[in-house]
Amino acid sequence: MFASQERRTWIRFALCFRKRVTSIGASAWNDEVIGAGAVSACIDAGEQIVAEKDGALVASMLLQWRDEVFWADRDDDAAGYVHRFAVKRAFAHSGATNALMTFASSEALVRGKRFLRLDCAPSPRLCAFYERFGFQRVDTITPHGFPASFVSVRYERALI
Repeated sequence: MFASQERRTWIRFALCFRKRVTSIGASAWNDEVIGAGAVSACIDAGEQIVAEKDGALVASMLLQWRDEVFWADRDDDAAGYVHRFAVKRAFAHSGATNALMTFASSEALVRGKRFLRLDCAPSPRLCAFYERFGFQRVDTITPHGFPASFVSVRYERALI
């Protein structure tokens, strides 16, 4: 269990990130997805992973073992799913990104997974970011229950 101060720091980080991404039109990062309650639930489930530098939280992601929203057609227990990857701008080139991706890969392998999967907005810059980590574009989808205007690019990286 996390100390209440640590939990508040994680929640504050997530809310700041949500504010930044919603200011540029990323409507999927709403309060239901990345509000204080959602972040607390992910912390309690052990899914919220962070990178720190000198005691400060600099990057965060979720590492989950199922994704019934974006990967419902491949819910085959073969992958770990990376979500809500966020890095403070000042630490974008600090190695935190590599550390989180390495951790996700290692954890997935330990659990017998063959892939890491993720989804992201169809932004060329964001897609290039994940491609630099060896992720291959699978397809572009509108998940069930989302408006037709909501588009997500799905990526997968083989681990073995």
